[in-house]
Amino acid sequence: MTKVAGHWIRRKENISNLENRGNILIVRVERMDMVRLSYHVVQEVQEAIKEIRELLQCENNIPPEERETLIDLGRKAWAARLRRVEYSKNDIGPYTIIIESTEKNVAGLHYSDLSKILYQIKVEGITNITKKGFNKVGVEFNTYQQANNLLINDKLQQKSLIAYIPQRLLSTKGIIRDVGQLILEEDIVQESYSNKEIIEAKRLDRKFREGGKIIYKSSFTVVLTFEGKTLPKEIKLFGVNYPVYTYVRPVIQCYNCLGYGHSKNQCRSKTRCYKCGEGHMAKDCEENYKCYYHCGEGHSATSWDCKEHKRQKNINTLIAEQNLSAYEAGQICPSDKQKNKRTPGYRTN
Repeated sequence: MTKVAGHWIRRKENISNLENRGNILIVRVERMDMVRLSYHVVQEVQEAIKEIRELLQCENNIPPEERETLIDLGRKAWAARLRRVEYSKNDIGPYTIIIESTEKNVAGLHYSDLSKILYQIKVEGITNITKKGFNKVGVEFNTYQQANNLLINDKLQQKSLIAYIPQRLLSTKGIIRDVGQLILEEDIVQESYSNKEIIEAKRLDRKFREGGKIIYKSSFTVVLTFEGKTLPKEIKLFGVNYPVYTYVRPVIQCYNCLGYGHSKNQCRSKTRCYKCGEGHMAKDCEENYKCYYHCGEGHSATSWDCKEHKRQKNINTLIAEQNLSAYEAGQICPSDKQKNKRTPGYRTN
């Protein structure tokens, strides 16, 4: 299946018979061989299909406000399916595989425990094993073939372990600016010239307030996903050269629990007041603004002047510029709480 086929649901015009298109999408994706896909990609495809099915249960015509949702879900399912999930000879080492435990263990997977397991099942070519976050361990290899072999090692599943390659090690994101509205996302993917293959293009939206309501309009900035770890200097599209800049993700803060890295719609935690940090709504709070939850200074917990907000922005910059994981970037930019955390002592007899 070519990448072009994956764009059939992207066009925002010609959305008649969208219900039939959604059903076709489900059949096509479900018939594909997912054996070689990573655990997380399979999960992402299945979740998108589930949401599409729920939308298709609407009466004869999908409501206009749901049409864009279906298009986005279709894109999500195809984009996940079309991702590369193995290293190739063109990739630059070190070749890192991330391993997680599927067991619901409070302590998570420990890197030293994993090292013993890998030794017992005789995995060859390992050069380093390091912690990459809670329940995540990175295993580095000398060659891409040795790394790929671990992805399909049946003995890992027997040990309740899953192995995958983070997309940041297989691809990278950049942005191009001042792209006219007549240029479609599939135009960029299919018609551009670049020394790096373009996997996906997504035009960013800008938020506006009109008549007391928040609306989103398409901007002139497009985020591009390229094969490999490095960005090209530019791409050429319809005779125009567009410089490619590093894409830094915006800081995402939850307005329910005040934490970072997820939105209110995804939050499973209890509500916190952004004025005082206690477990109630801010509208019911009579306290003066003070960021009790993060830095303790005289502003709300959602202020962009907060030290933690600035730290999160630095973390996102490190992730983009140095191709780090969130955990690795967080270690370079520790919070005040992490700095003050005491190292546990050990007693010897």
